[in-house]
Amino acid sequence: MLASAAGVVRLTFAEAGGTSGALAHLAAGLRIAPERSRAHVGLALEQLREYIAHQRRRFDLPIDLGPFGLYHREVLGFLPRLRYGHTVSYGEVASATGRPLAMRAVGAACALNPVPIIFPCHRVIHADGSLGGHIAGTWVKHALLTHEGVFDE
Repeated sequence: MLASAAGVVRLTFAEAGGTSGALAHLAAGLRIAPERSRAHVGLALEQLREYIAHQRRRFDLPIDLGPFGLYHREVLGFLPRLRYGHTVSYGEVASATGRPLAMRAVGAACALNPVPIIFPCHRVIHADGSLGGHIAGTWVKHALLTHEGVFDE
């Protein structure tokens, strides 16, 4: 996990290449001051632990979206509104964000989601009910949806 003075910047999964070397490189590129970001990381870790323990359904964290474009920010900002334990289609997100034909743009925003779980892109699936992709792999998306009760364990 990585944070700036403004908020959480990135949450990665080890299986998705979230090595400490990659995080160190990203931190150096962002010129993050650890003393100012430590509180954001601590709060995020606490809330993630609560989510895993089924004690939290929504995250309340400052997020630093830095370089993302306007529509990606809009899609990413919409994701926290998605209800725990429910799924929506890429098309439904596109419609809800005012661009009903922008399903691919929604998919691209989800694929670039810097804070998966916190911005629950795992709740966005294809209209036919198939899962679609996930930054950490489809098995992670399935595991998160199972954790939330969408699928039986």
